[in-house]
Amino acid sequence: MTVALPEVLAVLAGARVLLVEDNLVNQRLTSAILMKLGLVVEVVADGREAVERARSGRHDLIFMDCELPGMDGLAATRAIRSAEPPGRRVPVVAMTGATSPEDRARCLAAGMDDHIAKPIALGQLTSLLLRWLGAAPVSTPMWQELQTELRPDELAELVDLLRRQVSEGIASMRVRLAAVDVAGIGELAHALGGAAGNLGALALASQLRAIETGCRAAGAPPTEAAFAALERALAEVDGFFRARLPP
Repeated sequence: MTVALPEVLAVLAGARVLLVEDNLVNQRLTSAILMKLGLVVEVVADGREAVERARSGRHDLIFMDCELPGMDGLAATRAIRSAEPPGRRVPVVAMTGATSPEDRARCLAAGMDDHIAKPIALGQLTSLLLRWLGAAPVSTPMWQELQTELRPDELAELVDLLRRQVSEGIASMRVRLAAVDVAGIGELAHALGGAAGNLGALALASQLRAIETGCRAAGAPPTEAAFAALERALAEVDGFFRARLPP
């Protein structure tokens, strides 16, 4: 189920994006789309300048073209990650026409978090932005639909079940991480992400999908920052439901 455009604008308004793109046409087109979605956009044309601008810590997300003159997007991302202070990780999204599993794996291995294919489709771009820029905890349209289909006590029971499943799942992921069971973490994140999505818990489902993608595409286990983001998303979703359902 898609999120209504006004809700998208409310979520994205004011977020700061660094666009790293050397092609002038692509710069102007992508910037125009991002600004229409309410984002504040800064544009640079090469990898070295991207690394310098990223050090300012002013950006909420970075779109990184992979093919850049001089320092390419992969090298720039590695440099950005090596310079980030502890506890800070700005999402970096690859913009590329190469979309094979091997290409995606190279992007993730360099420290990128996601990718979007060129030419960029508005629907795909909007979903990606919501995933990384603090999507509303629960989809308003889906919440309204659930309220018409289920009694409050039935909804409360489902929410309590999701809460327990995800809490236990996070503990299980940590155990599997200690056992270097990356595939198992990915499978668990996939199952929990589907359950969260069925209740419209967008923020929670997005964090779980990010963990799943890292495990499956690059064999990269979740970091402590990823676990912290997942726990924050669970708290946000839990707060949303507690404010609207009977105890």
